[in-house]
Amino acid sequence: MIARYTGGLPLALTVIGSHLRGRSVQEWIEDIEKLRRNPHDDIQRILEISYDALDGDTKNIFLDIACFFVGHEKKGTTMILEACGFHVESGIRSLIERCLLTIDGDIGFKKVEMHDLVRDMGREIVRKESPRNPGKQSRLVDPNVVFDVLQGNKGTKAIEGMIVNSNMLKNVPLSMEVFTRMVNLRILILDGLLLRGSFKYLSNELRLLRLGNCCLSHIQLDFHFAKLVELDVSNSNIEEFQPNMQNFVCLRMLNLNYCEQLKSTPDFTGAQSLQEISFFHCSNLANVHPSIGNLERLVGLNLSRCKKLKARSEGNTVQILLQVREYSVHWYIPKLLGHTPINIFNSCFYGNEEFDGVGVRVRSITTGAWIVKEPQKYIKFKKF
Repeated sequence: MIARYTGGLPLALTVIGSHLRGRSVQEWIEDIEKLRRNPHDDIQRILEISYDALDGDTKNIFLDIACFFVGHEKKGTTMILEACGFHVESGIRSLIERCLLTIDGDIGFKKVEMHDLVRDMGREIVRKESPRNPGKQSRLVDPNVVFDVLQGNKGTKAIEGMIVNSNMLKNVPLSMEVFTRMVNLRILILDGLLLRGSFKYLSNELRLLRLGNCCLSHIQLDFHFAKLVELDVSNSNIEEFQPNMQNFVCLRMLNLNYCEQLKSTPDFTGAQSLQEISFFHCSNLANVHPSIGNLERLVGLNLSRCKKLKARSEGNTVQILLQVREYSVHWYIPKLLGHTPINIFNSCFYGNEEFDGVGVRVRSITTGAWIVKEPQKYIKFKKF
């Protein structure tokens, strides 16, 4: 149990071992549980030696990762932290050099990882910012603390990030008005909640807003987030998503995966920073707004499993982009993008399923090959 908690870290094992020497098995169990809740001061002091040597910018990067991004993709995490004004690449390098962070995975998908003890140390640092008044802590992730702050309406301008899920609120609907005083909120992750009210109560400082698995049928989707770089509404019951995209001048990633009641994409006019858009498995999506062709920075579009998609072409403009198995199909949009190719995500098709889009049909056959029937002149195949 102790080795599992310390991850075999020799220094941590030494500190905890000296603390537990001469105690009974029951005392060991109780002390380990206490360590999980409040890491031992000796361990804290040892681990904080590396933390204390960091500059203020890198300390913020460390605390954000410890609270919100352990196990997350490095690319997206870097994008969000850079949007917060941090020098991320040099900061991550410093954290790695001090054994406070690791980067795992291959070139295609790198993850930000942190030892459990180091993560707990970071969260303990945040807790000590204001142990008696958690509403004045900078980052809130502990379920009991989050519940206390939201239920008591104790939020303050000190809060910069928060995670809230259905277990924390015990399935109680969440009024967005509770965020009114959190004017410096940069990171907000809501999961599985029934939301009520209006998004107008959220901070204009938001860089990341995730609303995964949330019930949005009782809330006004009046988004006005000029600094937001990632918006994730995946797995929600949203039926209509038509915000004024001119209010999203910094938005780079838009994720509406598994929004199975969504029928149309928004008008993308004004969202010129968008780089990646995903509507994966939006089974009722039937219309793609032609303004998507005007997004000059768009490098990724995922429309896989959108079985009802009937997007239309205008002149020589085509809006459907897909990648299938061993061939990367780059569909050019010559009229609007000047023959600039778009890189695209994987589409998975099985058996004899067909994908009907803008003048193109791709069907799997027994050999596993793929057929592009029409029109051929805008299709370019590239083996990968």
